[in-house]
Amino acid sequence: MRFPATREFGAALLLAFAAQAASADVTAQDVWSDWRDYVAGTGYEITATETATGNGLTVSDLRLTMQAPDTAGALKVEIAQIVFTENGDGTVSVALPPTIPVRFSGISEDDTPIEARIDYTRSGETLTVSGAPGDMAFDYAADEAVLALAELLIAGEAAPADMARLAVTLTGVASRSQMKQDDLRRYAQDMSVAAMSYDIALTDPEEGGKMTLAGALNGLGFKGTGSVPMAVEGADMSALLGDGFAFDGTFTFGSGTTNLAFDDAGEALSYTSSSEGGSAAAAMDAERMTYDLRQKKTAIAATTSELPFPVSAEMGEAALNLSVPVAKSDEAQDFALGLTLGDFTMAEALWGMIDPAGQLPRDPASVVVDLSGKLRMLYDMFDPNVAAMLEATEQAPAELDALTINKLLVSMVGAKLSGSGDFTFDNSAPTGAQGMPKPTGTMELQLVGGNGLIDKLIGMGMLSDQDAMGARMMLGMLAVPGDAPDTLNSKIEFNDQGHILANGQRIQ
Repeated sequence: MRFPATREFGAALLLAFAAQAASADVTAQDVWSDWRDYVAGTGYEITATETATGNGLTVSDLRLTMQAPDTAGALKVEIAQIVFTENGDGTVSVALPPTIPVRFSGISEDDTPIEARIDYTRSGETLTVSGAPGDMAFDYAADEAVLALAELLIAGEAAPADMARLAVTLTGVASRSQMKQDDLRRYAQDMSVAAMSYDIALTDPEEGGKMTLAGALNGLGFKGTGSVPMAVEGADMSALLGDGFAFDGTFTFGSGTTNLAFDDAGEALSYTSSSEGGSAAAAMDAERMTYDLRQKKTAIAATTSELPFPVSAEMGEAALNLSVPVAKSDEAQDFALGLTLGDFTMAEALWGMIDPAGQLPRDPASVVVDLSGKLRMLYDMFDPNVAAMLEATEQAPAELDALTINKLLVSMVGAKLSGSGDFTFDNSAPTGAQGMPKPTGTMELQLVGGNGLIDKLIGMGMLSDQDAMGARMMLGMLAVPGDAPDTLNSKIEFNDQGHILANGQRIQ
């Protein structure tokens, strides 16, 4: 079953999103009406009983229900009572029950009905609203917040107690959320969490297979902004973006650990990992989609029944970034793609399988690819009709107009390949069997330690003399010796006549 992410977060976390501070007063009815209208606008059916009090408002027997589109799935949230108290200073305090049940129902792949209840429990919770109607600020804090699987029904029968376990715990939660309303709901949020831990366990009652996953993240933070249409209809992302949906946010964490164990019919795996922090940034609007993922000093270790010894590896830095246009346009738009795998090392036990004599250098390995350029989008990426059409016609969704290789680096086992380049593409003049656009431009490459690596591979028996001779002949055609020992330089040119030149010599 599927629920749009923008809806799930609004319902599951309830009032933990919000509004921009203003100097005017806000009433209990203002706060409740705004939240009720928001939830109804995202597609939930909502029922509740409202009772005015001497200093505010009490909402009882609140029920939120949403049917998943095109499936038998549903999401239901039940809140016995919410108390809105006017504090006399223009602010409103909101008190919710310490436990809020969230119910899910759906159909499995073998058409078995499944129901689950997750309890959302908090302690030491405070929520204060300030501002004015259409311009509010929510200040939230909790000593602890826990999401835990409380009930699982399969075909109407309670699942065995050890079949599934799920618990996610947050401690030291604090956030300030701001929301303004005009033609859209515009929000900004700044949140911190001292620590998050998770504990998941699954058991196959028929086959006996088991899986456990546990871990923790420390020093979490989030900063972001976004906008949501006043009414959300359907799950058409293209239409939602066209109506003004957008977000831009960054998650950060200071350190983390993960422990995974799996055992099924004698096939066992045990895996642990740790890192010293990272970040995940994402942004999207009607024109562009951007991701930027980073993690530093990651270490992994694993034991498996397939290997007679444990394996381990470390990486100093891992990063992935992507920025691409998503809307159809007659003009070429900027794009970027980057990948960094820096200072990778692995345990001697793994090296021993590859190079038992120790002939290859054990220096940390790195791979860096940094690309940018221009794309012309031929279709709207999120149009629900486009994917099927492209698959049927085998058309490309975009045309590549220009490509800049800002950096290329592959450094490992004593050799290093580096380079950069710049190309433009003529899409009106396809070349080659695949109809690729005609390139024009130059790329410069340098290989250091290549001949020494070939010698080591021959000594290890991984490369024959004949294969080595062929490789050296190819290098001789494409490269010229550099000033330093065992250095080869190459300048590859694609000219406007469709020729390919290596160091001024035509090779095609």
